[in-house]
Amino acid sequence: MDQEEALVEIDRLTKEYIERSEVAQRASREAAGLKKIIRAYMDMFPELEDERGALVSEMLTEGDDTPRGVEAVRKILHANPQERLYVSHLVEQLKARGWLPDSENPANAVRTTLERLVASPDSDVYKVRVGNNVAYEYDPDRAPPLQSRPPVSAEYQYEEEPF
Repeated sequence: MDQEEALVEIDRLTKEYIERSEVAQRASREAAGLKKIIRAYMDMFPELEDERGALVSEMLTEGDDTPRGVEAVRKILHANPQERLYVSHLVEQLKARGWLPDSENPANAVRTTLERLVASPDSDVYKVRVGNNVAYEYDPDRAPPLQSRPPVSAEYQYEEEPF
């Protein structure tokens, strides 16, 4: 191969590189769009997070350090062990950290997340009555009484609590 042939090959490979880079960028934008759509569905229906498992959660948080859903609520609870937190307080904390769910009613999304945490058989998050209100607390040292946990089921029946 001489210098002229090398120059022709460099031009061909450069053109191919540009074409493939454009295809990759387009595919990356399409993937980002799909990720946003999936995240919107998960924000609208947070109970689906458990059903779709770690793969979807990992995919949604890939390249994004922002915790969402159960992870975000759990981080706040773990930062305040044995402290009773109301839904409104958790919403404020999520908002302050930029972790608030993108929802018309973030308090309902947070409440649903908390109820799932409380209902989990191996959870160390507890629902506590404080007068006519309900608070939640993370207590890693407390063993739950067996009868205090509702059965794990996709169809929970919760009475609406004041907040």
